[in-house]
Amino acid sequence: MSEILTYINNKPSIKVAESFVHLINSVPLDNWDYKESLECLQNNILNEDRSITSGAFSNVRGTWFEWMVSVDAYNHWVEHNHNLLLLNLPNISRFDSSSLYVAEVYDFVQDLRSKLESGLDIQMITSNPDYVIIDTTRLEQYFERKKNY
Repeated sequence: MSEILTYINNKPSIKVAESFVHLINSVPLDNWDYKESLECLQNNILNEDRSITSGAFSNVRGTWFEWMVSVDAYNHWVEHNHNLLLLNLPNISRFDSSSLYVAEVYDFVQDLRSKLESGLDIQMITSNPDYVIIDTTRLEQYFERKKNY
């Protein structure tokens, strides 16, 4: 079985994270060309199975691109030693971004959700933004700034 592909109902499906590992290990240290890297990754996958559709690539290329931007943002944060860090967020089913708000706003959102659900049987489900910018000033003690490739 392929490390980067799986087969569902005899159709190839791209393993998003596993396929990205192939790209991240070949990232140039100083000059990441997103378009070229995405094409390289796509070509590597096509070499494994030519039957993969453009639709399958459309589904994963956006995620790969977001991860590339995240790696660059992290490395920029490390190299320039500033306190603002751009973070890629998972989808709402894995993490509720409203928990990042200050307590007053978070409590308001939770209260609104609760009232909508109990009073009108409506679930207020919002999507997460792709990215957030966080101030890492008070987080320095918890991790080392180390460049990641």
